[in-house]
Amino acid sequence: MSIGERIKTARKAKKLTQTELCEKCDIHINSLYKYEKGENSPPFEAIIKIAQALGITIAELVGEKDTRLLTEILLIEDLIRVKKKEFTELQGKAIALTATAEEKVLCFELPVEIRAYENILEVLKGELYNCVGYKK
Repeated sequence: MSIGERIKTARKAKKLTQTELCEKCDIHINSLYKYEKGENSPPFEAIIKIAQALGITIAELVGEKDTRLLTEILLIEDLIRVKKKEFTELQGKAIALTATAEEKVLCFELPVEIRAYENILEVLKGELYNCVGYKK
């Protein structure tokens, strides 16, 4: 069963219309329609909101075997956000001219560490797409 079919089945089991579900999880009706029809796949943030609105676990929504991948993806996305925030703070420091010469050099190129995490993230997303029939 695809993620769209799981969303539709869970929504109907809760006796919710598409409009009601959209209001609960703050997504556009056209998006939900496309998710349920299998035309598009929900982004990871939407998966979490939909699962919460339906009162089911992420595992039930994406399929038990795919939960590990989704968890890894969410953790790496958080890590990237933290690293980018640190990087932005370093850039701000350089702009304020309080950075050392070494910090100024570092602030103009996205650190290799962040690029590596982004590459890992794309691989994991590709695996999840294949597992649950996502469409990019």
